[in-house]
Amino acid sequence: MRGVFEKYGAKGLRILGVCLDKEADREKAVAFAKELGLPDLQAFDGKAFQGPAAHAYGIQGIPAVFLIDAEGKIAAKDLFGDGVEKAVEALLGKP
Repeated sequence: MRGVFEKYGAKGLRILGVCLDKEADREKAVAFAKELGLPDLQAFDGKAFQGPAAHAYGIQGIPAVFLIDAEGKIAAKDLFGDGVEKAVEALLGKP
C-alpha cells in the first residue's frame, strides 16, 4: 500500500487503516503503524469482527481493501495485490 500511496498521493489518494485486533492496544497499534511508515490515517477498533467498522462494511477477513471515490461512495472492494493499484489507476488515472 505504501508504494501505491507514493505513486498516487499527489493525485488525492488517501489511505485509512483500521486495526481490528482484539489483542492489540491503541498505543501499540499506532506505534506499529508509525514504525512501518504507513501513510495517512490509522484508526483503532479493537473489537475484531464484532466492531462497528466490520459490521458496517461486512468485513469477515483481513486485509479488507475498499476504494472510496471523491463522493464517498465505494468504487471497488475486495482488492488484493496488483488489483489495488489497477483500481486506483482506473479511478484517478496514471500517476
